[in-house]
Amino acid sequence: MSEAMLKPAAPMLPPKVVIFDLDGTLLNSIEVVTTSLAETLQVELGLEHQAEDLVWAVGPPIAETIEKLMPGETPERRREVLDSYRGRYTARSLDVKPYPGIMDALRALHARGIRMAIATSKQEVAAQEIVEHLGIDKMMVAVCGADPNEIHADKSGIVGEALKGLGISTPVDQGERVVMVGDRFYDVVGAGKNGIPTLFVTWAGTSAEGEADDAFAVAGSAEEMLVALGL
Repeated sequence: MSEAMLKPAAPMLPPKVVIFDLDGTLLNSIEVVTTSLAETLQVELGLEHQAEDLVWAVGPPIAETIEKLMPGETPERRREVLDSYRGRYTARSLDVKPYPGIMDALRALHARGIRMAIATSKQEVAAQEIVEHLGIDKMMVAVCGADPNEIHADKSGIVGEALKGLGISTPVDQGERVVMVGDRFYDVVGAGKNGIPTLFVTWAGTSAEGEADDAFAVAGSAEEMLVALGL
C-alpha cells in the first residue's frame, strides 16, 4: 500500500479520543534537541553544526537522524553516538516548555471527557518523565514511545501501542472517533496506518512543504486546534 492510500476518511467530530505527538506538537523542544545534537556531533564525530541548522532533526526518530548523519558507519558506532546524544538530551529534557495555549487546550479537552494519549518517537521513559514534570500525566490514559533498543521506534507501532493503552483495536473504526494531532509527516503516516485521521499543527515551524497534504485539517495555534476538533 502506498503512503497516498493511507489517508483515512475525515473524522466524526468532536472526537472521543485524541492522540498527541509530543515534540513540536505539545512541547517546544527545538532548542533542547538541536543543542544536544550539535554538541554530540562535535564531541563524537568532530563535526561542527550550528544548532539552528539542525531544526530539521526535530520530529523524526532520533535513531533515523543519527543514521542519516553517519552513512557507512557500523550499527555499533551509531549506537554509541545515539547513547551520547540521549545523555545530553536527558540532562536538558525538563527545560522544554508547552507551546502557547496548549495547557489550557488540554484542560478543555479533559473537562469535556475526551480521552487523551501521547505517541512519541522519543524514548518512552523520557516522555513519561517530561509529561509527569509538566503535570499533565493525570490527563493521559497512555504515554507511549520508543523503547531503549529502538524495537518499537516506528511511529505506526507507537500509535498502535497508544491505541492498546486506550483499549481500542486496529484498524480503528470511524465510529471510535479517534484523531491524531501531530506536526510531521511521520505522524500523518503513522496514524494513517492505524486508520486514524490527523490534524496537522504548524506552530513549531519545522515541517516541510507537503507534509500536511494527507491531514484532514491544519491548525496554526492551540485555539485553531480546538476549532478544528469541533470544540
